[in-house]
Amino acid sequence: MENSVFIQFIAGFVVSIAFAIFFNAPKRSLFTCGLIGAIGWLVQVVTNLLLTDVVVSSFWVRYA
Repeated sequence: MENSVFIQFIAGFVVSIAFAIFFNAPKRSLFTCGLIGAIGWLVQVVTNLLLTDVVVSSFWVRYA
């Protein structure tokens, strides 16, 4: 389980950077965009594992 969460954190980081590149974000903000996206995805994954309800976990991720 811990390995899967780590892989999803890295995937969230990479996908967020790709999304920022697609929308022409400044190069100096790419790392920050990736980190914020990865943290948001990590909160989604952890709350989904703990609460086992996608709707409730999506509600809590909104506040992350």
